[in-house]
Amino acid sequence: MRTEHRQHLGLAWRTRAACPHHPQLDWIEPSPVNADECRSICGRCPVRIECLEFAIESREPWESGADWTPTSDEN
Repeated sequence: MRTEHRQHLGLAWRTRAACPHHPQLDWIEPSPVNADECRSICGRCPVRIECLEFAIESREPWESGADWTPTSDEN
């Protein structure tokens, strides 16, 4: 999504994110078991691309989305 278009939309995409529906998971430093579950949830999230772009552009230290993108082994 082009930056100009995303800026117009603001952060409204966050309301469609899958991760807030799983507050029991530690998304910042998950255990190996939780990491697999987080990857699975993130991998099918409808706003994964917007989340990753936001994390990269805002230099978010945890890079939301980036950590949970399936590896080549998981695709």
